[in-house]
Amino acid sequence: MFDHRKVFHGIAAQALMPRTAASTIVCWVDVILAKLGDAAVAVAGGFSREPVEQPVFENLRMQREDDGLRAAAQLPRTL
Repeated sequence: MFDHRKVFHGIAAQALMPRTAASTIVCWVDVILAKLGDAAVAVAGGFSREPVEQPVFENLRMQREDDGLRAAAQLPRTL
């Protein structure tokens, strides 16, 4: 999976315009890693859910997903 990540990140990095600001490259492997991170937290927490009377606002849920994806995309290229 990490070999695929290197290949896709390399392809995306080559597609960037020269002399432009570097941006975070996200590929499908990063999405899977972010989801694995969410699953690990759920398992460690005993699959407990938030109480019904405390709804998670949609913008906070989206921010949490974005943060997880950004963290996965910033993993080093080599382990």
